[in-house]
Amino acid sequence: MSENKNETALVENNFLEILWQYFSLHASQRIQMLNFYIVLETFLLTAWLTLLQVDTGFSFPRIIIGLALILFSIVFYVLDVRTKSMIKLCEESLSRVEKNYIKQFGKKYMIFSLERENTAEERKKSKLKKWFLSYSKLLRVIYGFFALTGMLAVIMEFMGKR
Repeated sequence: MSENKNETALVENNFLEILWQYFSLHASQRIQMLNFYIVLETFLLTAWLTLLQVDTGFSFPRIIIGLALILFSIVFYVLDVRTKSMIKLCEESLSRVEKNYIKQFGKKYMIFSLERENTAEERKKSKLKKWFLSYSKLLRVIYGFFALTGMLAVIMEFMGKR
């Protein structure tokens, strides 16, 4: 009987380790992706601004850069949505697992469940906090900023205004 308990504990520990690694991988990946995106878009924006200073009369490179700003914003937004869904799936699983340990360790150590509750409480306090306590909403602002900048770059080139 105790051998069965040990096997169950071993299997459960392996399962928890897999969940945690999955969560950690995708959470880290989301931040790394955002960092790369910001560097890439900043580089493109700097290149576009530099080309504005050098008036060659040839607007094709500036149009391409504007389109690249838009394209990368869309691609990275879609990647972020996918990564977020994988993280949320894992958070849900880890929250369910935490429920098995509330009696043993107490609710104060259930970080995924507590985080959800604390965020919900903070969001109730003010509409501003409701909006700003979301990575996804803030990231959409960043993606939107660079996409709109790209659109502005393309429109400016087609209108001939720089």
